[in-house]
Amino acid sequence: MISTGDLPAEYLRGYHVVLDKDDLFRDLAPSPRVFPQPPPPSVASLAETINEFWFEAIHVAQFIRRREFWVVKHRDWTMKSNLLRLLEWHAHYTSKDPINTWQLGRRISSRAHEEAVEALKDIWGGWEAQSLWRALFAQLALFRHLTLELSKALNYAYDDKAHQKINNYICLLYHEDSDIDIRD
Repeated sequence: MISTGDLPAEYLRGYHVVLDKDDLFRDLAPSPRVFPQPPPPSVASLAETINEFWFEAIHVAQFIRRREFWVVKHRDWTMKSNLLRLLEWHAHYTSKDPINTWQLGRRISSRAHEEAVEALKDIWGGWEAQSLWRALFAQLALFRHLTLELSKALNYAYDDKAHQKINNYICLLYHEDSDIDIRD
């Protein structure tokens, strides 16, 4: 960073050198204290994120039914990675003001829309089928809501018929799960 004078995006927001006994960082470029606004996702990258999310959702549901919870958690993490990407895009492109999103969802509670932040508490399941089903359905609902709003904000056509079919299939798997009390 010193030799090129270029600061990575995470340092553009600001940085503070806490200890530098050898004065190694005296030539480090000062931070402009800005937060870069990413370009909007392309239609293709948004579609890839959406499709990957729903692809993994099928597997999560199937592995909940098989009681393979380790695999559920692994595939669910891919879903959550796509959800985070969508949350960030949603925050940037449905807000009137510039939004400062951070890496790995840091400070998401202060960056994402209030209703999305409220919904996040329900997307984390435990290690039992009923809890995982609830979390999956909460995550599907949040993702669909964000997708519809973001697509509208970006003026991208989005036909969610295929994703509704996947959702219906997941509901079928849930209702066929004999160990689950569907009254919950």
